[in-house]
Amino acid sequence: MRKKGGIKVRKFKFFIADDDRGVRRMLRNIIMENKLGEVVGEAADGIEAEQSIMNLMPDIAIIDLLMPRQDGIEAVKNLKNMGYKGIFIMLSQVEQKEMIKKAYEKGIDYYITKPINITEVLHIINRVIEVMDLKSVLKGIKQSISQIGEKVETGERWETSDNQIKYLTENILMDMGILGESGSHDIIQIMLLLIQEEDPYKVLENLNGLYARLVKTFNKKTNRNKMNVKALEQRIRRVVKTALENLAALGVEDYQNPKFEDYAFRYFDFAEVRKQMQKIKGVKTSKTKLNIKKFLKVMFFDLQKKLRELD
Repeated sequence: MRKKGGIKVRKFKFFIADDDRGVRRMLRNIIMENKLGEVVGEAADGIEAEQSIMNLMPDIAIIDLLMPRQDGIEAVKNLKNMGYKGIFIMLSQVEQKEMIKKAYEKGIDYYITKPINITEVLHIINRVIEVMDLKSVLKGIKQSISQIGEKVETGERWETSDNQIKYLTENILMDMGILGESGSHDIIQIMLLLIQEEDPYKVLENLNGLYARLVKTFNKKTNRNKMNVKALEQRIRRVVKTALENLAALGVEDYQNPKFEDYAFRYFDFAEVRKQMQKIKGVKTSKTKLNIKKFLKVMFFDLQKKLRELD
């Protein structure tokens, strides 16, 4: 058991499925050498992976997109139907973007690109572990509150922690399939800033001013002018665009998909969602317009709602 903030956190179990023995060995070494958890099993194809994962029930399943006998997408779909509740990380080539979107539709949570890059693997796995750790911690907090029947009192007001904000925001980003994108970190920082504001929705009316504050805070912490407003704005625009594309893909596949129904028409304008769905179907349409302000406002509203549910 590891410790996080004084709370014991369990050691996570990994399963690796890839038809390339060298890739499996590399991932196993990265996990073991960096003490990220225990590799409890491996498989060289999708069918073998399904059977072993249901028997071993690992916390995190790393699955190759293309494998013999059965590909990773089909394996993920079947495992979810069989009740597997773990986290999926998909391995894929950079050029397989359309298949990656399809994988998100079937239930993957993150993906790692091939050829394997140690830095990327560590970043993604550590992000997954952090989310799962926080989920475990918050579950314990909620259970304690429920048992006591009221908020925990220590002589001070119960405060919302940064970890709670990060965890809840990451859950929303994960649902949209954008948690692994670079701009997702910027959105988390925006939520952390807004939660401290007396009138957060007023702050959101001036995005340029908000971006400038984030840049100033970041550069002050690092003592270097590494970030600028234009780069920040572009990252956020790209990640919001990817969210629209992912949700539209879900809608094309299944108009009653819960994530599509929950997010698409609240976070984006109806016409733009429909336009993106038409593009996916191969219909020529005008350029999609993004309403970044609406996206951030709805996300902050959802964040506030989730925080109230924790109380």
